[in-house]
Amino acid sequence: MGFFTSKIPAETDISSYLASPLLWQDFESRVANVSDSIRQILTSGDTASYLIELGIQYDLEDTKTTELARIIRDVLLWKNYLGDLPQLIQEHLAIDAPLAKTIANHLVGELFQPAITDIKALQVAHFSDRIGNNQQTPKNGTNVLDLKKQS
Repeated sequence: MGFFTSKIPAETDISSYLASPLLWQDFESRVANVSDSIRQILTSGDTASYLIELGIQYDLEDTKTTELARIIRDVLLWKNYLGDLPQLIQEHLAIDAPLAKTIANHLVGELFQPAITDIKALQVAHFSDRIGNNQQTPKNGTNVLDLKKQS
């Protein structure tokens, strides 16, 4: 008989949260402080169905779709920065960067869409130091511009 792992982000790892009062308190507090639209994504069976379909579409193993549910949970509960989503997917699912970016685009453009305004507001509130600081390193390889070499 197979082992079923929940694809509902709020239920992923729930036994670990329940086993630790500190983890549970943090989780419960975060869930209580999100909007209804975010809570819907976190707790809906529709989210689980979406992840299963995404897994089928991109030939992801069951464990990888469960890991995707964890990543979604942690982004929606502002443990991870939304801008890191492609990198998180690539690292945690052990897939290549183009596929990770494609999956991230699906999540943001489809799954997160009903709550995107609320998600962005939480991200700004909790990651203001990361937002707008996407300055690229100058071509000389340092973080100081060499004005003599500028045309």
